[in-house]
Amino acid sequence: MKYNYVILTLIITILLINLSTTLANPLIEKGTVLKYKISKCSLIKALYIFTNLTEYAKFMEEHGWKVRIIYVDNPEKYNITKPKDLRTITIILRKNSSAVHRFIDTSSLGVILNGTYTIEFLEVKENSAIVEVTVDIFVKWHPTTAKRLGTNSSHIKKSVKVILNLNTREVKLLNGTYLGVVPWWITKTTSGKVRITQDANGIVKWYWNSPINTKFGRLNVWLVEVETINNDYFRVPRGQRIGKYLYEVNSGILVSVLYGLYLDPVLTYLINANALGMVVMGKIGAGTVELIELKGIKFTNSYSPNVAEALMIITILLSTVAIVKKYKLLNH
Repeated sequence: MKYNYVILTLIITILLINLSTTLANPLIEKGTVLKYKISKCSLIKALYIFTNLTEYAKFMEEHGWKVRIIYVDNPEKYNITKPKDLRTITIILRKNSSAVHRFIDTSSLGVILNGTYTIEFLEVKENSAIVEVTVDIFVKWHPTTAKRLGTNSSHIKKSVKVILNLNTREVKLLNGTYLGVVPWWITKTTSGKVRITQDANGIVKWYWNSPINTKFGRLNVWLVEVETINNDYFRVPRGQRIGKYLYEVNSGILVSVLYGLYLDPVLTYLINANALGMVVMGKIGAGTVELIELKGIKFTNSYSPNVAEALMIITILLSTVAIVKKYKLLNH
């Protein structure tokens, strides 16, 4: 009987953990501004990750590359002879190895040295808003891009006005052209999962290092692990995490990106890159995309457990007591 009680309380605990990730929409109003600092990010055009060598080779050959595979006893000491054909990829693997290898191909235009990304709500009416988005960045181009553009670096400043659905976070241009779903905040979820963009979902978790230090004080945050996406520009194995984002627990506003890819359809439209990728790992809580200015929304700098979480804590305590009593009975 007591054993069944323990099992029941553990099941209830799991269900309540899911309920505890319920979030409300932030109170967006006219004049609200979100401004992010961007630094040391790659302008990613495409990312492909494979764990199967045959699939990787086939994919690369379909895109005009030749894949040369060499099996040796000691790959670390093997001197690669550069192929005459510059479109040839050489892969060195250990003989008779059963290790699972990850084959990665990344297409990058250059690196954002520093800059800002500003989101300003010009008009808010019921469930929609007119938003002006501005990117102001300094970019160092990779050699191939620099040759095509005729310059090694550029200062890019562009703006666009979009129509934003406040319930779904879907955005379109003023002429009606659909862009996608923006990750500027996360909305209600009762399953631990949340939609991040039109191509990616995220798993909501409590961040183990919370609260974090920010310009707005110490904030408790949700950690959202961005799941696998597959489209024309990104192809990664099922279950592969491609990014980790931090969202303030009360408002759901994006605070920073820890690492991986930052996906944003409006940013893609402005700078013609499909994602921002981290170049240098930043310290925890800083991220490559970090909120530095906030108007119209105030963080409470604190977090009070909701009813579900309070019940979850009580249930965990009851489960612990029951398990301890059961253990004592078995040992007497």
